[in-house]
Amino acid sequence: MNNVSLNVGPSARAFSCYGLSYHWRRPIVQWIVVFTIIAQLSGCSKIAYHFADWIIVKQLDSYLDLTQEQKQFAEDRTHYHLARTEDDEFPLYINLFKDFKTGLTGGLNQETFDRINSHYHQRVEYTLQNLLPDIGQLLSTLSDTQIKHLEKKLLKDNDETYDYLDYPAEKRKKTREKLFLDSVVNWYGNLTKEQKQQIISWHESIPDIDHIWHDYAADQIHKLAAKLSSTHDPKVITDYLNNFWLNTESYFTPELAARYQQQLNDVKQIILKIDGIITQKQRQKAIDKFDGYIELLQELAEKPS
Repeated sequence: MNNVSLNVGPSARAFSCYGLSYHWRRPIVQWIVVFTIIAQLSGCSKIAYHFADWIIVKQLDSYLDLTQEQKQFAEDRTHYHLARTEDDEFPLYINLFKDFKTGLTGGLNQETFDRINSHYHQRVEYTLQNLLPDIGQLLSTLSDTQIKHLEKKLLKDNDETYDYLDYPAEKRKKTREKLFLDSVVNWYGNLTKEQKQQIISWHESIPDIDHIWHDYAADQIHKLAAKLSSTHDPKVITDYLNNFWLNTESYFTPELAARYQQQLNDVKQIILKIDGIITQKQRQKAIDKFDGYIELLQELAEKPS
């Protein structure tokens, strides 16, 4: 199963949710959100989803090296949130995917893109508000050894996400192009030679600042570990995570802040341009994907009579 957020740098990650999500990796929160609200985007089948609680706890254990007591808490709260999500949030996500489908069917423009992007982030933020108190509670119980384990694991993930940073210039350029093209193909299917060339030419306009993103993420991982080491107050930790999620740009370095909005706009413009050159068959492939997501969520939300 692939993560909802593609681990290929911000420009390619723009296609992670119908080309509308633009977040770097947040491993702990990401895995919980993936399996509680948009498991279907991870390539999960209906059968696989019913193992989501086990998958979530196993993933948490790999990052936190849970004690038995912590594992029991994680299992109990995961079970609760999965049940709550099916009743409360699946209908909201069904509406979101229908919104995606409508936007894709009619063709994207600036207004449609911004509206759907806002809708997507509203849904994720609502989900996060429900999850964060329990995430904060769990993280507040970590020992110094567990915090060091988490920090090491997150730093390793970050390095693996940007494992192409030390490539020679031409190889690095080709790698970034391929990652971006792969994210387009994931939605629209095979591209023609002409389409690939056009998309690559557009992608070249996006400055390569992935080394800045890598360093920023590493710095935030260190700061998270320091915060967890400084307090065992779950509210303090919850507020810290909540503020980081909702006010991310306030945590940027001056260099990153200066580049972020421009890069974000550049990626959006490429997405709009790609929408203008895809064929009806390619558009239908993406529409069919959303139909599948909607159908899966409706099945998962059904209660036995």
